Amino acid sequence: MIGFSDWPKRQVLHDLRCVAEAARPAVAARGGEALKAVPLEADLQLACDGDYLDHVIALDAVARGADAELAGYAMALLIGDAVHGQIGFAPEGLPVDSQPGARRAALARGLHAADEAHDLGVALPELVTSLPKEQVIPPLVQIAQELRGMVDAVAHADYGMDAARHAEALRAVLDTEDCRFPKGERWYPAEVVELTGHDPDTGATWLPCIALLVLDDIHYGGDFDQMTFRWMKQAARLLEAPERMRGPILRGIRHVMEREVPGYWDPYFEWMPRKIAESAVMVPWEDVA
Repeated sequence: MIGFSDWPKRQVLHDLRCVAEAARPAVAARGGEALKAVPLEADLQLACDGDYLDHVIALDAVARGADAELAGYAMALLIGDAVHGQIGFAPEGLPVDSQPGARRAALARGLHAADEAHDLGVALPELVTSLPKEQVIPPLVQIAQELRGMVDAVAHADYGMDAARHAEALRAVLDTEDCRFPKGERWYPAEVVELTGHDPDTGATWLPCIALLVLDDIHYGGDFDQMTFRWMKQAARLLEAPERMRGPILRGIRHVMEREVPGYWDPYFEWMPRKIAESAVMVPWEDVA
């Protein structure tokens, strides 16, 4: 049992393993025998046996070497092991910043997770996102603006209360360049968009409303926390969405998660570890530069 809640740690390890899997072909093609001898364990925890120190030494040498892809692989294994608490290497100076996009984001978050649990006593790399918001926002806006032909359906979500006012406010949001809710008076149209976003069975309006809510978390730094509860309740449905919507929405959710230290965004904060292990869903990782 890792702790309550251990989902942030599991998400970090999931991402680190994805980094290792992405670099695995390079290991097979040009990795040295010492590197290939290190097992890629399912949870990235190196076995504490007679080979442990040899494996750590081999990984550390590759992590600081000239081959960036092999270095990323070795760092993923070392940092994953450190997240578990087995810190058999000196974490100073790992070249995390030399890695591209999503790999750098995962490695940096891994070191932050290890430091939170074990106080590494070293300067930590800056947290970054897999993709900049300039790439994440436009596809979400495009999805959200599909509501233009369905405004009245969303506006009636609160049992028809103030539907005309909600419709007017929603059209105004959809006409903005980045589909941004007003920060002050948000009830119109946030209330009906949020209600629609709670019900995947509302039909064609659901996913565009989800896109609006992800945008809200991006624009306001998660101040209104639109997506933690919805990920806990709706992750499986989001993973089944059509790719043209699924991809942008999942990238937006990951962007919100990655902007903060591991644990800040935790959809399963009330779940016990056993339930998390059985039912929680990890945010998918993409190898984007």
